[in-house]
Amino acid sequence: MTATTRHAARRPWTALLLALAIAAPAVAVAGPTQAESSLAQEAHRQLEFARAEIEAGEYERAHKSAASALRLDPGLHEAMMLLGLALEGEGETIRAEALLRTYIELEGSESALPQAHEALARLTGDAPADAAPANPAETDRG
Repeated sequence: MTATTRHAARRPWTALLLALAIAAPAVAVAGPTQAESSLAQEAHRQLEFARAEIEAGEYERAHKSAASALRLDPGLHEAMMLLGLALEGEGETIRAEALLRTYIELEGSESALPQAHEALARLTGDAPADAAPANPAETDRG
């Protein structure tokens, strides 16, 4: 086999490798976007579970659902608030208060959902002890 024949035999592979190198960045960009979208969808699904479970008084399950939502999307502040409500229902008042304060700080006091303020008031003694927990399902932001 001559040098010219060997060079010609390598050209199809060279063209294929060049095509793959050009296409690889496009595939890499599309992959994480789809994965992130899927994680965000699952986080919102877990958030909906947590709302329903708090409404039903199933605080342990709500705790797990809200924690899952927060793990999947740490920027989903509402999951932090729901986790705080679930912890309040489980009697873990110190952790609940810390999460609710953090949620209100991150969201901004004016933007925070009313049940976060109400729960924090109950936990700090600024509200009647028998005040009913807020219903998270009523504050769906869409």
